Amino acid sequence: MPNKLWQVFVGHCEETFKVDFYSNIGNDSLKAVGQYCLNMKIVVLKNCPLIEDHGIAVLFYLAGSVLIEVWLQGLCISDLSLGILFKCFTKLETLSFVSCIGVEDYPLTLVAPCCHSLVSLSIGNCPGVGNTTIDVVGGRCCKLTYIDLNGLLRVTNEGLIPLVKNCAANLVEVNLGGCVNIMDISVLVIVKLNRGSLKSLLVDGCRHVVDATLVKILNSCWMLNVLDVSKCGIIVLGIKTLTSAIQLHLQTLSLFDCTFVSDNFLPFLLN
Repeated sequence: MPNKLWQVFVGHCEETFKVDFYSNIGNDSLKAVGQYCLNMKIVVLKNCPLIEDHGIAVLFYLAGSVLIEVWLQGLCISDLSLGILFKCFTKLETLSFVSCIGVEDYPLTLVAPCCHSLVSLSIGNCPGVGNTTIDVVGGRCCKLTYIDLNGLLRVTNEGLIPLVKNCAANLVEVNLGGCVNIMDISVLVIVKLNRGSLKSLLVDGCRHVVDATLVKILNSCWMLNVLDVSKCGIIVLGIKTLTSAIQLHLQTLSLFDCTFVSDNFLPFLLN
């Protein structure tokens, strides 16, 4: 849809504005959306090559006070967009930005502490994001119950543990899939602080998660329904613990590519 038609279109916007794989939508279109979609609550922008920092910044500036959910994926944006995001939003509950390769760590240290309403945070496959971003966001978002940091290779214990400790509301779902530099200690902190609330824990690819951690998870998190320990260092002791815990708690279990898990353990899991 050409940019000229957007003023007409956005006048009829409902509460959700979603754009996915549109090659003709650019910065001017987002400006019109921010100006005329006065009832907009949710924004979803995915894989739009013409959308850049300027368009995102204008949209957030105009609509930031009313938005409650923002989903960004595959956009050519940088820290500038996220810096304005954190400064403008006052009611935001859900934030997701995935595969935005221009996002780095440093400028986010300048954001204002105004995301106290955020309950769901998803940052995935952004190679420039590391401990600084996680630490800054965590220090400002104490109501988080859902955290997804899938594929953040630069995040370590130093960034994750302060984030988890600041979640006063208690975490319900945590996804650390592919966070290869996360050690046992981070997972143990998550378990210790959220044993009565945690329902889903995904640590696939966290190779430093071993039997002792798995035993602690299964013995402590009595609400846990979903557990993914694929590609972790799970061996005999962990499997033996699983055989007694599955019947009581788990509904979904993934052990894909756990080197030391063999067919010999299958009868125990099925029983």
